[in-house]
Amino acid sequence: MKKVLIFILTLLCFNSFAQECEITVEGETPICPENYITLSVEYSDTLKYLWLPGDETTASIVVNPDTTTKYFVKVYNENYNCEDSVIIDVYPKINIEFEQLERTCPGIDANCEAQVKAIASGEFSSDEYTYIWDVQWVDPGDSSLALGLCGNITYNLQIIDNYGCKLDTSYKVKSFRSPEIKITADPDSIVYIKKPWITFSFDNLSIDTLEVTNWEWDFLGDSSITSTQKSPRHLYTEEGTYNVLLKITDSNGCDTTYTFPVEVKPVKLLIPNIITPNGDGKNDELMFVEDSGESDYELDKVINDYYISNELVIFNRWGKKVYEINNYKNDWDGGNLSDGVYFYILKCHGEFGDDVFKSSLTIIGSGK
Repeated sequence: MKKVLIFILTLLCFNSFAQECEITVEGETPICPENYITLSVEYSDTLKYLWLPGDETTASIVVNPDTTTKYFVKVYNENYNCEDSVIIDVYPKINIEFEQLERTCPGIDANCEAQVKAIASGEFSSDEYTYIWDVQWVDPGDSSLALGLCGNITYNLQIIDNYGCKLDTSYKVKSFRSPEIKITADPDSIVYIKKPWITFSFDNLSIDTLEVTNWEWDFLGDSSITSTQKSPRHLYTEEGTYNVLLKITDSNGCDTTYTFPVEVKPVKLLIPNIITPNGDGKNDELMFVEDSGESDYELDKVINDYYISNELVIFNRWGKKVYEINNYKNDWDGGNLSDGVYFYILKCHGEFGDDVFKSSLTIIGSGK
């Protein structure tokens, strides 16, 4: 009688633990691919849990399988070990391919003429799926065909099968490539208000494969002047930062706009008062450069980079003219003059007025 009682108690204890090992599925199956569903076993703070696949160690887990998957759970402690499994059926995945029927020009401002057909597959034939495009026009007889799409733009698509499963996807429309254009300016992208003329030009670096048929320049922020010349010359009337637009039409009939920045700066010359023409390569010539506030000066620039023209006259201390030149180029080293104090007048002629600079000049180290 005692042995029978022990067996009954052991069986009751085993059944009590066995109840904690049974997997409960919270939700209906099959499920759509990558949808979430909860699997759980009865919780006890005296037990440990291990789920496979995933290696989760809690009594309840949330899974999102993309195909039919078998899940295992192990419930255990030092005196108990129990396992259970369950198969979560998953509806077949929706596969998608795209076929672009026609290319178009890039950008939303172009004539958007691309057509893209979505082709779904999986459990059903392509025409049994529902296609919901995030576009303005769809073929009324075929919802898989999107119309009037713009090049280089990404469009969203939702596909629904007969089970109600959904696939959210997108497609970036392929477009004709744009010409590779290089814009140049003479002078470069920085000019000075006293000499505010810039000549613009462009080169088609892809001319071997894509021809440019038309072009138009637009000088934004400066009275919106336009030009269809290949190399227009433009006058800036105010200091500031500007963008020049170049609209190119290529042989595919596509328009592409390119931007070129321009800065129109005031003129501030650094006025020297000493030169040391000793041949050491430092301060040997009378240099007029831009006073930019920086320690490094653009010594390759001359006065006529800032002004249209200039006149330089140098006098000795008795007022006698010892040097005179038009359009001085920062190349005078004192000539045959001996060391001493001299005076100069620099007249700079600009588009909107002249500037006159006067100063003394000391020559040191000439050896004369």
